[in-house]
Amino acid sequence: MKRAIFFLYRLLFAYPFFYRLNYYLYCLALRGMGILNYENSTVSGERRFLKRVGSYFNNPVIVDVGCNEGAYATLCKEKCPGASVYGIEPHPQTYARLLPLAERFGFMVFQYAVNDKEAELTLYDYADKDGSSHASLYSEVIPELHGSTPKSTVVPAVSLDYFLQTNGIERVNLLKIDTEGHELKVLQGAKKYLEAGKIDIIHFEFNQMNTISRTFMRDFYEILKDFDFYRLLPRHLLPLGPYSPAMSEIFLFHNNIAINKRISHSFPK
Repeated sequence: MKRAIFFLYRLLFAYPFFYRLNYYLYCLALRGMGILNYENSTVSGERRFLKRVGSYFNNPVIVDVGCNEGAYATLCKEKCPGASVYGIEPHPQTYARLLPLAERFGFMVFQYAVNDKEAELTLYDYADKDGSSHASLYSEVIPELHGSTPKSTVVPAVSLDYFLQTNGIERVNLLKIDTEGHELKVLQGAKKYLEAGKIDIIHFEFNQMNTISRTFMRDFYEILKDFDFYRLLPRHLLPLGPYSPAMSEIFLFHNNIAINKRISHSFPK
């Protein structure tokens, strides 16, 4: 039946004349599958997801890598009042704006980039809007994806293993990573904690920045073999199942949730 429907659709609509209709249907389908839902924390599904985290874990430990100005960390404290939240943000100007918010809402903040090893890295941002949410460790992001002139800032970087050990964090219930294409490097720097099963849930973004860093969803599946993958919907988690190039390698904004297989069967979806 499905093959017959596909054949009939191609026969009737696979023409240049119907391109706009097909493109519109494609865009609607993407949003229904959890892609390009970025307008706010309700549309993205982050609000409901963090409420589930708060109900599942007793006073969870949350690490927010790429904390930016603290919107996610603040939402964590709202939905998980007893949570210990650690925000990590490398940009000096953004970090300065983050400090008063952290003091107000009661989460801890640290000024680092997170990498696969300790180093000094160059952070790139808009020359005329330094301290934006698009700051990236990849020089091509600002000129190629955003069409603007970049400004560079050298920042210290640590591995996540080092950060967690130094701060006496034995287990991470939720690790959120939003690093504009650098997410895989962050996970590569958490090798010890991942191998020891000390990270329960990972929330990471995947978008067009990954074309610059040349990382694929396949890379995340390989490094997170002990996790089940989901995509965040406004009200639910969409199971992604085994790796599929057609369904996984979509270089548009989407939130992915990787849940350790020890708890994925019991975590509310």
